[in-house]
Amino acid sequence: GTILDVFASALNQSIKKNDPAVNEKLKTFFTQYLFEDGCTFLHLACDLEANAALAVCKILVDTLGVSLHLPLDSKSRSAKDIALGNDNQNMLDWARSIGTKFGRYHLVNEEPIYASDTCKVYFAEDIKYNKSDENFLVALKFMKNRDQFNSELSSRLITGAHEQGENLEEKNVFE
Repeated sequence: GTILDVFASALNQSIKKNDPAVNEKLKTFFTQYLFEDGCTFLHLACDLEANAALAVCKILVDTLGVSLHLPLDSKSRSAKDIALGNDNQNMLDWARSIGTKFGRYHLVNEEPIYASDTCKVYFAEDIKYNKSDENFLVALKFMKNRDQFNSELSSRLITGAHEQGENLEEKNVFE
């Protein structure tokens, strides 16, 4: 993990300079440089179990915007496929959360199942549960603003609407 720690630190220092041109060059390098088997550096990092490897993956994906889905290696695996097979639970949890709403919900379809002037509703899968669990499939309702959210809670006789609305607003969940 020591070499990965040093690499992650150096990469972070470069990114902190906040030079868009340098960051774009880094993203291009980590996306386009392929090893003999078609793997990118991200593929290799996703295969390592060290937490330092996870730190590198997070920098590449979360900070630089390197795709976890493309390119595919010579075995037709994405970096995400490799990370999902990792024995490090932290790597597995992180990989599962990529592309989700709130780090937890995969939308079944990008189009809402219902839309009005005040909200949109989507079907989603809760990645915290197995597909066989009754709580795996959920519906997510996105309210346009806090007042409409509080009104919705009040109409359903849910107490503490004000506090719940404040907590959600802090997480920027209102569209």
